[in-house]
Amino acid sequence: MSETKNELQTVAHSHGWDLSTLNILELSAITQSIGTSNQNTLFHPSEVELNKVIKLLLDTIKELNPSRIVFDSVSEFRLLADTSLKYRRQMLAFKEFFIGRESTVMFLDDMTTESGDLHVHSIVHGVLLLEKTRAGYGVERREFHISKMRGIPFRGGTHDYVIRHGGIEIFPRLVAAEHAKNSYKHERISSGAPCMTKFFTF
Repeated sequence: MSETKNELQTVAHSHGWDLSTLNILELSAITQSIGTSNQNTLFHPSEVELNKVIKLLLDTIKELNPSRIVFDSVSEFRLLADTSLKYRRQMLAFKEFFIGRESTVMFLDDMTTESGDLHVHSIVHGVLLLEKTRAGYGVERREFHISKMRGIPFRGGTHDYVIRHGGIEIFPRLVAAEHAKNSYKHERISSGAPCMTKFFTF
């Protein structure tokens, strides 16, 4: 996690969430614990640090055996990997590690390091994109896109969303032809992916 535990708890408190049952591992705490005394002439310091960080992460996951995992954010791994090839190999290694483990894993990406990064997109089962656009006038607009979802039919295009107390509320895009004769109900609908629905339930 790139944010500190205190920062995360502050945000959670503003939404009324209790994080006492969650295990939080800070990246800063990891780098301090491994004591990067890289007096190393054979390997690049960033490569040594990446290997130590990944080992500590995987050892912690094996010990806790969590059902849901969030990495915030993969841009930290991208920086540590130093090259696109090492980064992709690490993402593939993550995929191999989690295969067979009954865990729902979410990788967050702030998209500030590289634009249009497709290294993770081709590996994961689903890609969700949340954007915030600023119009020439009026309020800002938040848009939600489903770029990819393996094995599950989904409605593409742009869906509006808002951030409210307690989480995110998404408004699926309406198709006029589907509502030409029949009115639709104002009700909550399932995401269609049980693991995702469970993931966002607090």
